[in-house]
Amino acid sequence: MRRSWGIASACFGVLSALCFAGFKATPAALDANGVLHEPFGLVPLGYLCALLAVVSFGLAWLRRK
Repeated sequence: MRRSWGIASACFGVLSALCFAGFKATPAALDANGVLHEPFGLVPLGYLCALLAVVSFGLAWLRRK
C-alpha cells in the first residue's frame, strides 16, 4: 500500500513535466484574424499535476513513518 503513493507521486511528477515541456515545445501561432493559438490549458494542468505529486509524496512520506 505504501508503494502506491510513491508510484502515484512519480507519475504525477512526470505528467507535470510533460505538460510544461509540451507547452514550451508547441509554438504560438496567429491566425488571419489575429487570434493567438497556444495550448494555455497545459499550464494549469501542469501545476495541478505538480500539486498532486507533492501531496501524494507527502502522504507516502507520512505513511512510511
